[in-house]
Amino acid sequence: MVTWAEQQYALRFPGSDLDARDSVRALLESWHLQPAYINSWPRDALEDIPFLSPPGAFQLGRYIAEQGDLIDPLEWGAIPLDSMERRAMQSFFQVGYPAREGVHSPRPWQGGISRTSSGWGPYVLGPGLRWTQQQSLSVLPWRVAWSPGNGPFLRSQASDSFFAWSPQRGGWGRFASTPNMHLGGGWIDNQWLLTISLGQPRWKWQGMLHGGNRWTSSCLLRCPSGMTAEWTQRSRDWALTAAWLPQPISPGWRLRLPYARGWLEAGNRPAHQWMRWQGRSAGGGLDRWNQQWRLNASLFLTPDLEAWVFVGCSPDTPHAWGWRYISSEDAPPFRFTVGWMGAGETYGYGTSPLRMTAPGPYFEGQWRPTWVAFGIEHQGLLTIKIRPTGFLWSGRYTFQSAQKWG
Repeated sequence: MVTWAEQQYALRFPGSDLDARDSVRALLESWHLQPAYINSWPRDALEDIPFLSPPGAFQLGRYIAEQGDLIDPLEWGAIPLDSMERRAMQSFFQVGYPAREGVHSPRPWQGGISRTSSGWGPYVLGPGLRWTQQQSLSVLPWRVAWSPGNGPFLRSQASDSFFAWSPQRGGWGRFASTPNMHLGGGWIDNQWLLTISLGQPRWKWQGMLHGGNRWTSSCLLRCPSGMTAEWTQRSRDWALTAAWLPQPISPGWRLRLPYARGWLEAGNRPAHQWMRWQGRSAGGGLDRWNQQWRLNASLFLTPDLEAWVFVGCSPDTPHAWGWRYISSEDAPPFRFTVGWMGAGETYGYGTSPLRMTAPGPYFEGQWRPTWVAFGIEHQGLLTIKIRPTGFLWSGRYTFQSAQKWG
């Protein structure tokens, strides 16, 4: 495919010299190894794609103008391109968007106090530091919990390492031995633990063995078409909770397929089975929580307003509905969610973004005022939650000075 694309470039630009063709070939070879993102290409420069003819660039631009950015690999088939041009676009470009790198400007220091229904508390944020609860302190990548209960007293998680330890139960760690392999082990609950993780851009597998009779195994597969498959299995007496693991382990499987500029998903977990479809502005599906079936649907009425509804499939399954509003950058800084859940058997894991678990009305609201006075930026946060079981509120005030120290 690289040779064909280079030949197309030579036909389009017969006056190009050998240096230009070598540069184009090097670019095509890099795209063949790591496809570029078509959505990152300038819309007014599609004709600059080396192998794409002017009619093909016109058809591609017309499709993007009418349908928006390409997010489904199957959309290549909907664009009226030459068969070889379509194969080249599929080989050298991918749809979607590149993952955002976690590169941000250093967090400025913020200090203040917070007030909740349970009392006063500290609020200190800085580069790598977070102290917003009296019971825990975070200094990246470490977190110290003064009263951890059955969880770890000391916990650290980074992209290539993990560590958890408590005086009562012991601890374990995992580190990267190679870019594609992580090895780890430790001593927890008077038993040894071993773990290994292998990964490539298209697949990942992880296994853990605890004490010789407790184990977990999980694998993840990503296909070029956009399909994602995930499978996890563990022994019945597995005892480590999510606080002791880099990621929670829930046995079952999940399959996601791209469809109609969205995706289709089916999955099976111990207490949850589901089938869903999600598009850009609407979604729906059928799911089952603790032997209770229900239909659900969601719709973005505006970019700031979302509505959803849950309809039970039996008289014992409660219905529920809700609205969520998130203000834009130019609107007043507040957001709120309102909902209602009917009578019936209580869902053990909650329903909807409001986490409804009992019949009755629900409300969650946030207000984030910001103002500047005496050269200092002041920030506030007021949160109110009203549920059938009670009322909860919290408040926070912080200030930030733009002055440099020293």
